[in-house]
Amino acid sequence: MRTNPNKPLTTKQHYWLNHIHAADKAGISLSEYAKKHKLKLKSLYNYRWKLSQQGKIKTSGKQSFVRVIKKKSAGVYEPITPKTKSVRVILANKIQVEISLESNELTTLLAQVGAL
Repeated sequence: MRTNPNKPLTTKQHYWLNHIHAADKAGISLSEYAKKHKLKLKSLYNYRWKLSQQGKIKTSGKQSFVRVIKKKSAGVYEPITPKTKSVRVILANKIQVEISLESNELTTLLAQVGAL
């Protein structure tokens, strides 16, 4: 549920909004920004969510992560197992892709990503 976007921001909200905009302007992830500026990553994410709910930050509305299930055979899907590794790839255009794959598939994936 969205709150009133015309409601003025608190001093604390301004503080975090400025950091969120600075990270975006710098073209780096919130994680990198938090480390660089010695901020709590959880607080950055928390305020980004709160401010987006207030309409102060525009978000795409799309889900950031999608669960991947490997197809085992015709019509039967294999759930992700402990032997499956989760890998996040961040492309130069800031698009992030997170996939799960077998350990032996990692080398192939990295070679393909490196060729992009």
